[in-house]
Amino acid sequence: QFEKSLGNPQLASKVLAEHMPRYVKGKAAFKELHTLTGGMDHAAVAVPLTHKTTEQQRRLMEKWRGVLRFERTNPLRLGKQDLQARVTLFYQQASLACAYHAELWHDFVDWLDLGGQREKATSVLKHAIERFLPDDLSLRLLLAQRYEQGELPPSPASLDAAEEAYQKLLEDVPKPTPLALINYLAFVRRQRGAREFR
Repeated sequence: QFEKSLGNPQLASKVLAEHMPRYVKGKAAFKELHTLTGGMDHAAVAVPLTHKTTEQQRRLMEKWRGVLRFERTNPLRLGKQDLQARVTLFYQQASLACAYHAELWHDFVDWLDLGGQREKATSVLKHAIERFLPDDLSLRLLLAQRYEQGELPPSPASLDAAEEAYQKLLEDVPKPTPLALINYLAFVRRQRGAREFR
């Protein structure tokens, strides 16, 4: 109505034809997002998982998982960079409420890797371990493997970082941790050969 009231019907038709498809997609995406976030506490703060908070945190994580799954389908048909930025922002928002869920960080790192942001993914993973989940074995093993396989062929600096990550993991986690030891020995065998492995 507003565009047509300006007195130039050709311009109004052109503007409406140009912007109407984006408007319709945006409105549909908003409705779906509104449905997915219904009942979500947007002011929730991440708290460590305890017996008292587990059920509430599980429900919140399920809500965020649905939102992230929806956003990854690109309902607004954004370009690659815009989609990468939008979904990254959603992951960052989800981490404000669900930072103590390792699967969120795994998904976030996978998303950044898909977008070709390997260094940022490693940085996010390191932050998640240092700040929220220092005792999570899967995240720490993933970080050590990322250091080792970050460059092809591996540079001495990346191998040193991987060695340090494995050593720190073996020192920090409760004993015995066979999975950590097996992964460290596999690293030694891959990088130094069978002689040092023994």
